[in-house]
Amino acid sequence: MSQAGSTDGSMGLQSLFSQHPGLTFPSVFQKLVDDLPEQIALLDDHWNILTINQSWARAIAEVGYDDLAPGSNYKAFCVAKAAQGRKAPALIAPVLDEFDSGAKTSFTLNYSGDGELAGRDYETRISLFRIDDQRFVTITRTDFTELHYLRRLRESLSGSLDETRQSERERIGRELHDSTMQFLIGAALSLGHLRRSGVGMKAAALVSEIEELLVKAQNELRSISYLAHAHELEGDDLATAVTTLVEGFARRAGLKASVEVIEPLRLPGKEAQIAMYRVMQEALSNVHRHSGASELGVRLVTRGSVLHLVIADNGVGLPDPVIEGVGLQSMNARLDSVGGRLWIRRRARGLAIVASAPLAPRNEKPDH
Repeated sequence: MSQAGSTDGSMGLQSLFSQHPGLTFPSVFQKLVDDLPEQIALLDDHWNILTINQSWARAIAEVGYDDLAPGSNYKAFCVAKAAQGRKAPALIAPVLDEFDSGAKTSFTLNYSGDGELAGRDYETRISLFRIDDQRFVTITRTDFTELHYLRRLRESLSGSLDETRQSERERIGRELHDSTMQFLIGAALSLGHLRRSGVGMKAAALVSEIEELLVKAQNELRSISYLAHAHELEGDDLATAVTTLVEGFARRAGLKASVEVIEPLRLPGKEAQIAMYRVMQEALSNVHRHSGASELGVRLVTRGSVLHLVIADNGVGLPDPVIEGVGLQSMNARLDSVGGRLWIRRRARGLAIVASAPLAPRNEKPDH
């Protein structure tokens, strides 16, 4: 294997060994790792297993892997299992040759088990280090099955809650349009009839004022109803859906709005796109209810491995200190579910909200 740099703890271990001649590095390693939940093994530079912790011992006992006990050779195990068609060993075996040639000093693999390990998710980390003139390898395997199950369960519950919220939002939008809006139209018609009946100058002025308020109320309800009942992404990508949403909202709310899509634009998976779209809906709702803005600018841009959605207005901005209401909490939760983040930026006039989401799911990690 290649010569790796001395670890920060090598002098401390050297001092410990000199003060306690009966101690060896494997025995110190054993004391350090025995109670850790991860499965950990210490190997020499020929891939011979020197010692293992209790978690490793329990794991190999459960599946009958006696050839991963102390005294066995890890590389020989991987080569043998790869020849049997096992996926993870087939990926690990050639990497061990890279360790031997000095091309690698660390490696991480995330994988789903097969055979007797089917249905379980793991991460294996291999690290080379040096103490004085000796080289060692640690192999750490972490079982993420329960964590991944809980994550999928949370995502499922989050999806169900999202569908419930969206259904309720659409129901409210329909009721506003089909019921409340009709009452306002009826009131406007009655006022028109009153005007035509020949009221006095003073009463006519009052009728005109009420008619103006009714027009504002109708415009307000159209905007709220549109946002509550906005189209889903369906076959559209995020850029098309956002453009349609913003333009429709601007017409109903009487705002001057623009949408800028910076090319080349790369988009994440459908789940992240839906989360960003929901954030867009919530942000427009906040603009409508709280900002008093007359202009709105939206930008979609990819930087590196992250997609950014920027919503900026020229309204009154945020109070100081900021009180995080349900809207901001909802936006944060949606982005967090896909590994994204939300930033709020005060501007000279108005506010900018930046929603960011990674192009790849957060549980996808490149191998090293």
